Amino acid sequence: MRIAHVSATFPPYYAGTGNVCYHNARVLAARGHEVHVYTADWPGKPDDPPGVTVHRLTSLVRVGNAPVLPDLLRLGAFDLIHLHYPFIFGTELLALGALAQRTPLVLTYHNDLRAPGWRGRCFAAYERVPARAILRAAHSVCAVTLDHAAESPLLSRAAPRIVELPNGVDADRFHPGVDGGSVREHFGIPASAFVVAFIGALDRAHHFKRVDLLLDAVASLEGLRPHLLIVGGGDLQPAYEQMSQNLGIGDLVHFTGPVPQHELPPYVAAGDLLALPSDSVESFGLVLIEAMACGRPVITTDLPGVRDVVEHGRDGFLVPRGDVKALAETIQAMQRMTDSERAAMGAVGRAKVEARYDWERIGDRLEAIYAEVLGEQGQPVVPVPLPVDLRAALDLIALRGGGLQGLIQAQVIGESRLVVELGGYAPVGDDPSQLIALAADARELQDVVAGQRPDRILTLVEGPLGGLLRPVRAGAANLPPDLSGKTWRELGYVRVMSRGIQGLGSIGWAAGERLLKRLNRPDLADRCRVAMIGSLVTSRVSQSVGTIQVHEYRRAA
Repeated sequence: MRIAHVSATFPPYYAGTGNVCYHNARVLAARGHEVHVYTADWPGKPDDPPGVTVHRLTSLVRVGNAPVLPDLLRLGAFDLIHLHYPFIFGTELLALGALAQRTPLVLTYHNDLRAPGWRGRCFAAYERVPARAILRAAHSVCAVTLDHAAESPLLSRAAPRIVELPNGVDADRFHPGVDGGSVREHFGIPASAFVVAFIGALDRAHHFKRVDLLLDAVASLEGLRPHLLIVGGGDLQPAYEQMSQNLGIGDLVHFTGPVPQHELPPYVAAGDLLALPSDSVESFGLVLIEAMACGRPVITTDLPGVRDVVEHGRDGFLVPRGDVKALAETIQAMQRMTDSERAAMGAVGRAKVEARYDWERIGDRLEAIYAEVLGEQGQPVVPVPLPVDLRAALDLIALRGGGLQGLIQAQVIGESRLVVELGGYAPVGDDPSQLIALAADARELQDVVAGQRPDRILTLVEGPLGGLLRPVRAGAANLPPDLSGKTWRELGYVRVMSRGIQGLGSIGWAAGERLLKRLNRPDLADRCRVAMIGSLVTSRVSQSVGTIQVHEYRRAA
């Protein structure tokens, strides 16, 4: 299957929704599916799952964790689109694109939208219209727990199409044998100290994680207080650091800053337990099962969904929402337990993870959900025909790439649909001296050029008039702009050819071709095709305008 996952957040922004999207995509790619992830271009070093193509789109504007990504209107042709909700702004754009392409939509509902004051009123208005619309459009709605689905006012509206798809954990990476000693040593925490770990983003979008409650609870304890290891970063971190100083526990609280997902297990293992005192919105708590996988007991809030993950008194404890006293008493009670008592609780949690939450098990469930949705749609989906300007551009690429000699000798990268279509013009032989980039991602193109250093490069990119045919082209390919002239110069290449492909004046020829094929007149249809292609190549002048541009670059002497 060719699958698109769409998420507002994704590593290097480390938070629950993006991490779940990461592992969904990773597991599916490992099973042989072609998986693309569409997300915002978050700052930081990318951490992409193996075998997954990640498209980091430029935000027109961003409000908190809600980026406006116009390029979501022009996703390529996919068998299925999987949206990770909530995604304010992205939800609406994706719904329009999916409906226009008639692509089946699966939605994972991660949590409700809640906030105090004016933000809460905006969220309520959003859930009344756009959120309800996307739920109606989805062919299947995945709830992380059925307990949360039953309690959520919005999610419960999709009851007939709700399936349970829990979050998961990589049980091979998170396991009881992970050593957290190096993390303790790095932050100056004694090996004998009792440590409470918290893991989560420290930003306004995750205010509901309530780090402030945890700080208050530790400060209220008498006697030997535990150390706190706060793993995560964000714009609220300075306020929490100041709060810990004001409470007189600054020397016991250790802020790590953001930690990449692949480096997380030792930070989990550095704690004797994990605390997640969320007061609302939390529907699952991915970090809870990561801690359980490492054999650590947990303390969390008695919330719908979360209480389905933690069994009170067996693998952790549930405390009332917002109750600092109960949180403090539970931390103290666990501190007074023996190591063997805590280990026994951890073993129960580990067994639960292996039985219910290993990512491979989640992958099985995900494939079954997709198969059911696609079966209802009579899948596999037949790709939409290539628009006229794309067909003409591939004709030109094939011609310039050596197709007249019967073989295109080149390394070909980019949108898989276009790579396959190019092979229909002439066989493609792998030759590293020539690179053909068909709507290739900018980062991928730069990496290949820098590593391979081909003598000649042909690129297919969106032209200055591309926006005019973008809705028509949306079902076939996602065309990026060309790399900047400065980037090409830094790579050591000069442009020697540029042609513009103009689709606007040839729609009539294309319609005639389709009609004549239906009338069983392939001879006349071929004449229409020749006329169409002849009218598409509008200029051979550098920087020529068009809906698509084909450029040729040569390595500078």
